[in-house]
Amino acid sequence: MCPQCEIKPGNTPYAPWAKIKGTHYYWDQKTGDNITGNILGVESELSPSTSFELGSESSNTMNRTAFGRLTVKLPFDGNEKLNTF
Repeated sequence: MCPQCEIKPGNTPYAPWAKIKGTHYYWDQKTGDNITGNILGVESELSPSTSFELGSESSNTMNRTAFGRLTVKLPFDGNEKLNTF
């Protein structure tokens, strides 16, 4: 099994502004239990400099958790427009 396998982001059908993301990881610990888990999420590009991501992570060492991430790149582009949904 690979130490970390990442699913390349891909556009969702009928929503080209959204991308599906995923990662599977496996850490072989020298002491204690090995760690294996998954991260799955959806990223939405609101504008060229603003994106929002929602997802979930689970592993054999913790309960499933959900997360949200807002990313804003500064400075804004002078003639930037919001994406049309």
